Amino acid sequence: VSVIRDLATRMGKTSILVNDTPGFATSRLIGVLQNEAIHAFAEGIASAEDIDLGMKLGMNHPMGPLELAAGLDYVIVCPPLKPFDYVGLLSLNGEDNNGHGGEGADLL
Repeated sequence: VSVIRDLATRMGKTSILVNDTPGFATSRLIGVLQNEAIHAFAEGIASAEDIDLGMKLGMNHPMGPLELAAGLDYVIVCPPLKPFDYVGLLSLNGEDNNGHGGEGADLL
């Protein structure tokens, strides 16, 4: 472990130490944030764009959770909700003021 941490330091990188587990610690954590962002959108708390902007401005994230998920090109199921298409979520047509998709919304 120390050899790899030293190598990372010499490369100008900062390393983190996590136990051996499937996936990455950061991916696991962002998944929770993305799920909550979807729930907030589905409940009409804010539009997808405003949820992302709030996280960028308020939490200093370089990308919002929905914007980041759209780049991952996958569909996730958020029980008890139906699966959401992230790309469709961010490209809603006819969205109303509460963030709900109107006609042409690409939500599954």
